[in-house]
Amino acid sequence: MIKINLSKTEIDKIKQEHFENLYNDNKFKGKSFSLKNSLENEISNQKNSKEFIKLLNYLNTNIKDIITGKPEELEKIITGVSSKHKILNSKIQVQNTKYGKKIREIFNYKGFNKLKNYKSYDLIKKLNISVCLYCNRNYIFSSENINTCELDHFYSQEKYPYLALSFYNLIPSCHTCNHKKSSKDFFISDNIHPYIESFEKDVYFNYNVQKTDIMNKDNITDIYISKNKLSKSTTLFTKAQKNFDNLKLNEIYSHHKDIIVDIYKKKQILNKSFIDSYSKYKYRDENGNEFSIFK
Repeated sequence: MIKINLSKTEIDKIKQEHFENLYNDNKFKGKSFSLKNSLENEISNQKNSKEFIKLLNYLNTNIKDIITGKPEELEKIITGVSSKHKILNSKIQVQNTKYGKKIREIFNYKGFNKLKNYKSYDLIKKLNISVCLYCNRNYIFSSENINTCELDHFYSQEKYPYLALSFYNLIPSCHTCNHKKSSKDFFISDNIHPYIESFEKDVYFNYNVQKTDIMNKDNITDIYISKNKLSKSTTLFTKAQKNFDNLKLNEIYSHHKDIIVDIYKKKQILNKSFIDSYSKYKYRDENGNEFSIFK
């Protein structure tokens, strides 16, 4: 579980372009696609109930926050819809109801993938993600002809269809993680959100060995995560554990026991004095901070 490594300026630019492409006119199957027009047309549709029009007005008033708002703002939208529109909230969660269909036609995620001038491929390309943010295991990429990257909805698309196109709700992931997560409820109070945090310094991977011979991968019985004793954050570990369990990452990583064996072998060969002798070789990050290659 890694964090998207882009500056605030870069993210602000990408999400603003995301909003403009979805809110204003675009082309979908030769027809105009526009959140602005779709919302306004349904608001003026006299066949819609007063309650549904009230919901649409609420969504329309908050459309900028819905598309570009940070996760905490999206959760306020969820609370607003569920508290102010209780009856309709349960109806729009069901895809084949009248208003469930209409909300999905407005916030048309399938249409987003087929737009002429802007689609999910363009968003993934701008984010410059090459590995799944959830498992940090599967390489992902997206092009016009080949796509190994999917966009997971951090907040369930089934339960919150009005967040189907929200920038911070579209998480680049591999097919395995997207399928494992499915419609599970994720919230920033309980789960790690890749735009907010990661767990590199607070959590490390561990394993159990059935016998003393670790050179045999079949002797490795469990792969799990442990809290770094130097970490001051208990909350982050709890979030990481929930992500780990919900995405079944222990099952996924169990297929790579050979890597643990390989790391152990290298540890025996590359003793401390050998590594220390190369500690003078360093690299700089984008902020100019120096790090040893081997530490």
